[in-house]
Amino acid sequence: MISIIIPVYNTEKYLHKCIDTVLSQSYKDIEVLLINDGSTDNSGKICDEYANKDGRIKIFHKENGGVSAARNLGIKKAKGEWLCFIDADDWIDADYLQNFVIVFSGEEDFIIQGYIKNNDEKIVGGSGFFSNFENFLDFFMYSEKNNLLNSPCFKLFRKDIVDRNNMKFDEKFSLGEDHIFTLEYIRFVSRFSVSFKRGYHYRMSNDGNSLTQKLIDIEKFKQYVLINNSLREEILNLNKAGKDFFICSYQEMNRWVIFTIHALFDKGRQLYFTEEKAEFESLLKLFRFKYGVSRISLKVDIYNMLFITIMRSGILPIKMKMKCLKFFTSIVSD
Repeated sequence: MISIIIPVYNTEKYLHKCIDTVLSQSYKDIEVLLINDGSTDNSGKICDEYANKDGRIKIFHKENGGVSAARNLGIKKAKGEWLCFIDADDWIDADYLQNFVIVFSGEEDFIIQGYIKNNDEKIVGGSGFFSNFENFLDFFMYSEKNNLLNSPCFKLFRKDIVDRNNMKFDEKFSLGEDHIFTLEYIRFVSRFSVSFKRGYHYRMSNDGNSLTQKLIDIEKFKQYVLINNSLREEILNLNKAGKDFFICSYQEMNRWVIFTIHALFDKGRQLYFTEEKAEFESLLKLFRFKYGVSRISLKVDIYNMLFITIMRSGILPIKMKMKCLKFFTSIVSD
């Protein structure tokens, strides 16, 4: 049985579609755990209505504690062999679960497929798999570089592995906790399978960038980066990856840049450029000296990444984009 865990918080606008697509799955051996995380809209009532109509649904109401606490409660209450996480504002295709089952040979610990990014009904992006992998390292490197491990969604996790290793989502973090959980789990994976399908629909915010809804705590994000890099290093060392760790870590640097951009230019916060510059410089030193990357190579790669990140951002006016680009490139050029 697959236990589908759906944290719910003030998503009444999207909740019907999410639950309806889950209940319409062609694969029927499921239980659905709706974790109402202290919603103040009609989300809790909607969950109750579904639970009263379908015996596969279990509803748990709790005080607001964040998505990690809600997922952890779902893990605790789940009875299935497999765990499947879905966000309440997303939805899935009718054959989403069946696509996992099709590639399952009986021995896998981890099964994953791709996803589609939607802005309402319009497809605006996504990522997925298009071929099998000869070894775990190739799979891991590809998945990291294509943002396929950042979320616990569009994956199946074995419940016994999670329980045996006392795994939980870290409730201290409101940013990056998804990625940490997935990386922690992967350390215990012996066999994996990938599906070439992309049956998970991830709903973007109206501006096409879900990051605009989050402000970051720099200190907590630094902790996340350190934990994340440590987990990655452990995984890749086990697979004799060596300095390929740096290549795999580009996405982490990219995320740090995006979050810092939002923090720097958030109108509601008093920020000091000198402090942010010091934070960014310290992260560059980690890449330069710990992983032996040349200054020229780092400068070129970071500059290209900065340019793409800033210029593609839909939330900043062009003058602000140029100011931001100038700020970061001055650091890289030092």
